[in-house]
Amino acid sequence: MKQLKSRIVNVVISITLAFTGFILCLYLNDLYRSYQASNSVDEGLNHQDSLKVKVLQYGDTIAYQEMKNALHSQNLSHEMWFYSIVMAKQYHYPQANNDVCEILNSLYKDHESLGGVDSVSKVFLKNFTE
Repeated sequence: MKQLKSRIVNVVISITLAFTGFILCLYLNDLYRSYQASNSVDEGLNHQDSLKVKVLQYGDTIAYQEMKNALHSQNLSHEMWFYSIVMAKQYHYPQANNDVCEILNSLYKDHESLGGVDSVSKVFLKNFTE
């Protein structure tokens, strides 16, 4: 009788360990797939395009700042305007509001023939300063 109980306990423990191992494998598989999905953004894209995807799809503030710095160093800050609008309006990133205004104002400064910020642009800017 004692041996039967011991065998039953061993079988139950073995089944429990096997089931726990199976559940752990499923969990780790899901975790790995999630990790792959989050990193698949980079596959097949150059670094600049990867940053753009991270900004537009995920509102990634680190990617936004990196892209902003890269464009600024290439004297292409105006190309950040679209991404700044997305980050400001869709992801509510405060720095992006400032960037939208700075970029638009710098465009007017760089093109004095436009005669300064017009009334339509002023209304547009007001949306980013409130």
